[in-house]
Amino acid sequence: MDLLHVSAGIESPDVPLPQPPQNFPFNWIVYCGTEIKKNVSIPVIVVNGIRTSSQAALIIENRLADFVAVGRGHLVDPEWTNKAINKIEAVPCLECKPCKWFKNGDLCPRHSI
Repeated sequence: MDLLHVSAGIESPDVPLPQPPQNFPFNWIVYCGTEIKKNVSIPVIVVNGIRTSSQAALIIENRLADFVAVGRGHLVDPEWTNKAINKIEAVPCLECKPCKWFKNGDLCPRHSI
């Protein structure tokens, strides 16, 4: 195994979710990835709820993970990575519930900005 990509599937009300410490700035999925990172010697990728390049940088700079995966950010703003490289914040995801992009990309409210 060359690396671990830590994510989650469908949540179930019957399965309790891990609770990160109150001072942890990300959700439980990212928290689980950071805990796994402490115990393995291969690169770890975290994902879920990482919406800004500032959040991604915080994870990498503090060595909480080796990589971050950003999905919705790229769906909303295809220039997300280029903007992050240049320290420019990309157009943020509005976190619609459910995500309108997945039903029809043209329905994403950020595509009209």
